[in-house]
Amino acid sequence: MTLWRELVGTISFRVDRDSAFTDLLSAIEALDLQVCEADQHKGFIVVRCLTRLVNLVLWRCWSDKLVFEISTTGGASTTVKVYAIPNLFRTGVGSNEKVFDLARIVDAVKVNALWR
Repeated sequence: MTLWRELVGTISFRVDRDSAFTDLLSAIEALDLQVCEADQHKGFIVVRCLTRLVNLVLWRCWSDKLVFEISTTGGASTTVKVYAIPNLFRTGVGSNEKVFDLARIVDAVKVNALWR
C-alpha cells in the first residue's frame, strides 16, 4: 500500500477476524473518523485523519492516514496493528482542520476491544 509507515499501536481482540473487523469499524465510526477504504477479506481499514506523528523543536511530521491491519493470531484471537502513514510534504495545519491525538485513538479502540 505505502512505502513508509510507522507502527503506532497494537491491539488484541479476543474474537475471530470477522468479528474483530466489525468491532473495529464500529469503534472507528464512534470516534467520528472518516473511513477511506475497508476490505474485510484482505483485513485492513484505512482512516483519513490528521495526527502529529513526530514533534521535534523546529520540525513536525504529520500523518494524514491511519491503517488498521487485522491478522489472526490463532484460535479465536485477533491482532490489529495500527500504522500511521507520514506525509513529509505537509508543513502545517489549516485553521479549519482538526488534529486528532494518536494515542487517544489507539486507546479508545483498545477500550472498545476489551468491552466486546
